[in-house]
Amino acid sequence: MAVIAAHCQCFRYGFLGVNLFFAISGFLITTLLLRERAKHHDISLRSFYARRSLRIFPLYYAVLLIYMGSVLFFKNETLEGRLFWDYLPSYLTYTCNWFLDYENEQRVVFSLAWSLAAEEQFYAVWPSVEKHIRGKTLWGVLAGIFIASQAASLIPIDGDSGILVLIVRILRKIPIEILGGVALAHLLHSSRTYTAFSRLIGGKWTSSVLLVLLILGIFYFPAVIFLRFWAIALLMVAFLGSCVVRADHSLSWFLNLRTVKHIGVVSYGIYLMNQLCKNSALVLFRSLKWPQFNFLVFFVTVVISVAVASLSYRYYERWFLNLKTRFSR
Repeated sequence: MAVIAAHCQCFRYGFLGVNLFFAISGFLITTLLLRERAKHHDISLRSFYARRSLRIFPLYYAVLLIYMGSVLFFKNETLEGRLFWDYLPSYLTYTCNWFLDYENEQRVVFSLAWSLAAEEQFYAVWPSVEKHIRGKTLWGVLAGIFIASQAASLIPIDGDSGILVLIVRILRKIPIEILGGVALAHLLHSSRTYTAFSRLIGGKWTSSVLLVLLILGIFYFPAVIFLRFWAIALLMVAFLGSCVVRADHSLSWFLNLRTVKHIGVVSYGIYLMNQLCKNSALVLFRSLKWPQFNFLVFFVTVVISVAVASLSYRYYERWFLNLKTRFSR
């Protein structure tokens, strides 16, 4: 919902919804891998990639095909159309986050694919790390990736090509929230560190307190970009931990609302299709000659996005999800 608010220009910090998702994803995927290894004494990479492919690829490529058709018929001769075809190879290969020009992101059709690219790159690398590396060595790898990604952000890029420039771009685009989610998963998976962290962030009202601090941090933290985003990332990971370390925390009533849970189930479709739904809402507003107030556009976009994503989940995605269960351990 925060991302849609950002797309509708209702909430300038709505893009941070993606960062929170990164933290959740790093935590969830790593927790599933750790539990699989605890139960089966190994991690099946074949099963993991089969499950992920069946969950991610069908809807992603279907939506990308819709974008290709809409650009071909409506924007092919425009700057947006030319940029889309330029970026299409990176959309197809989940690498657009390495090449996307964020200063002109608003003009790039399907630019939201950058976050999905970051996710796929995490899926491509981290399960093998969890399978083959453990203990202090794994923590060293995690710390090394974090340090390398932050160091890369300090390196000026003078050219647009070359292997070294590409390496720097790749390192820059590693979301630190994913790394924080991975670290949280390990801390809560171990009985020793779980006990310590449950005391630290496991209070009934800790989730509410951390949410307030996170909101205040988004608006009021100093504008020193590194410190600000490090602090916000840390608060996001701590907030996530406070929501999962116990089932009866102070926000559980909200997270267990039927509507909220349904939005969670279909959220992948909402994220992928919200820009298309926003464009449809704008067409509707123009045809009915309604004033295009941002909050009204946001509300209509949310309604259309949830409806379309629900239909997609029931009549399209579920078929692939049923296949996915064959690879469950």
